[in-house]
Formats: sequence, C-alpha cells, structure tokens
Amino acid sequence: MSSAADGCIKFTRHAGDDALFNFNRLRSRNILTDVTIVVGGQQFRAHKTVLMACR
Repeated sequence: MSSAADGCIKFTRHAGDDALFNFNRLRSRNILTDVTIVVGGQQFRAHKTVLMACR
C-alpha cells in the first residue's frame, strides 16, 4: 500500500467531474481557449488540450 510520502496522488470519485467543470468554466470565460471550431456558421471556442484528449 502506498502512502502520501511515496508521492502518490489519491483522486476522489468525482475528480473527473470537477476537472470538466473547471475546464468548462474557463472556456465560458474565454480563458485559455486557443481553438475555434466553426460548424454551420456557428463558432465554438475550445481548449486544444481537451480536444487532443478526445483522440
């Protein structure tokens, strides 16, 4: 069993939800958005790193 002294990080069950919430909050404020996707004339700002994670 590892301990905090081993340099391990323990994630809660909702860590992914928290990360997505915070990325969306940044996106909605146009903070760190570095890509614009245009679909049907509508523009969507996004984070390049999030899009790369969807590969």
